[in-house]
Amino acid sequence: MNNRLEEEVIMFLRMAGDYLFGFDPSTAPDRLYFRFITHFAVNPHHCAWLWLLLEDKLLTMNASRVHLLWALNLLKTDDTEPRMKGRWGCDEKTFRKWLYIVLDAIADLGLVRRKNGRHEMDASSSKQQRQCSNKVLSSFEQTQWENRYATNSHCNVYITVDGTDFKIKEPRPFSPAWYSHKFNGPAVRYEVGICIATGWIVWFNGPYKPGDYPDLKLAQECGLHECLDEDERYIADGTYTCNQALIPHDIANHYESVYMQWCRTRHEATNKLFKLFKVVCNKFERSPFKHGLFVHAIAQIVQLGIMTGQMGASFDVHDFQQPPSWPGTWEYRVE
Repeated sequence: MNNRLEEEVIMFLRMAGDYLFGFDPSTAPDRLYFRFITHFAVNPHHCAWLWLLLEDKLLTMNASRVHLLWALNLLKTDDTEPRMKGRWGCDEKTFRKWLYIVLDAIADLGLVRRKNGRHEMDASSSKQQRQCSNKVLSSFEQTQWENRYATNSHCNVYITVDGTDFKIKEPRPFSPAWYSHKFNGPAVRYEVGICIATGWIVWFNGPYKPGDYPDLKLAQECGLHECLDEDERYIADGTYTCNQALIPHDIANHYESVYMQWCRTRHEATNKLFKLFKVVCNKFERSPFKHGLFVHAIAQIVQLGIMTGQMGASFDVHDFQQPPSWPGTWEYRVE
């Protein structure tokens, strides 16, 4: 596998050099890596891992490695189709065709347990409304909801949960349901769950309209609480005023306070990995109903990077043990 991976790395570097300036073989390896990440948001090894997982599916649709580079380049740069046409030597229609084929394949990798949001729209009008494939991957253990148990602790707190918003252009007709207080403008909202023990993304739910689904309502009505075990709890911020959530109000001592801060900080650091992709970091200029496909594909890419060690949050809690008082001092709140 390692030999095959290295072969793919070399192939992707050469392919990038066929279209982009600065990938001469004589260039220092660290500079090649930096330039590759600048154009594609992932390093060559991360790209090679992604291709190895997608290869069988994409080849059956006559897609090639260059089409994967097209998709990654668009996710990273958020350039217009005319610019992508000039860069990659294809017309807009061809680029658009292969972009959505590759994004659809990435979003269906199954590395993240994901649940699609409801937009009160015709589900047949967009592919991202389908359920995620549950096929077993040969190279990796599937990162499903059960992976949150990756800890030998006796406590019943496995994940951190938070909502994250992404800016979109104003939909027509105007509706206050799209309003996000985080941006003071239109956006879509996703719910992200991170395993405390591993840092893996074990829950990804969305998109939703922020005005219709504040964070607490999203957790209560859109699947998360239904999936929790009996008496299971999660760490969240102060907006999650419910029995299932542990918020700063529930802290009993300094040790718990520090641990909660560490967990929530790593969660925010993981959320920032999505911002490496300008297509969602910038205002999303396409139809808001296409946003889910792009973000779910990015979630799979980020998760693959975390699993393979090619991408990670710049903050970790692996060496910080859970408080011995869990779950003793964090009992259910009396309403």
